[in-house]
Amino acid sequence: MRKRGRMTADELNSELSRDTQYQARLRQSAAHRNVVRAEELRLLEEIRRLGAHAESLEGLIQNHAPLPAEIANALLLYLQNNENSVLAESVARALGAAGETFDPAPLIKLFEESTSDPLRWAIANTFAELRPLRLASWLRSAVTDRNNGKAREMLALAVARTLPAADACGLLRPMYVEMPGHIAKALGECGGPVERDFLQAKAAQESGWILKEINDAIKRIDRRIAKLSR
Repeated sequence: MRKRGRMTADELNSELSRDTQYQARLRQSAAHRNVVRAEELRLLEEIRRLGAHAESLEGLIQNHAPLPAEIANALLLYLQNNENSVLAESVARALGAAGETFDPAPLIKLFEESTSDPLRWAIANTFAELRPLRLASWLRSAVTDRNNGKAREMLALAVARTLPAADACGLLRPMYVEMPGHIAKALGECGGPVERDFLQAKAAQESGWILKEINDAIKRIDRRIAKLSR
């Protein structure tokens, strides 16, 4: 096989057309997209009966956010009935655009029972966006439970945005060593002078994206401190 850097586009396409494994992957990918699209259209047809017209879930959010209660409840009901759907993660994310408070209990139940890490992460992200007031006690427990895996990254942000600032910071600081970048981001949401000093000390030990998150968090805290001192 010739090196790709020396091939013309036509030569490469010709070679790929004869690659049976590559063609099989293409067919599989196309089949998956068709399944996802068919399910999306089925859900959007249900939403359309509520008076919201959109060509995609993304369009639904762009055109109708903040989502009214009837749409949010329809998405929540879909998730409850279709946990293993190819759309489950996208629907969980879409609920983050809900404009009115809804009962988080069904999402908590789904989070605790699901074996899908991406779905759990998406639910945690929605909790961070919505800041449901009746979730504080559950968040305290869930964010410290290592069984919740990477979803804890977004649970930390939900803690910072939902719990009283002092409680959130006291809970999050000891978890820095487990997920430094995400805890830094969360502390940027709720931290004060103590957290600023804490992050400043950590900055000397970090680099890359973690250092960037620390510096961004310090800037957020500085702006908050300056605003409070006016």
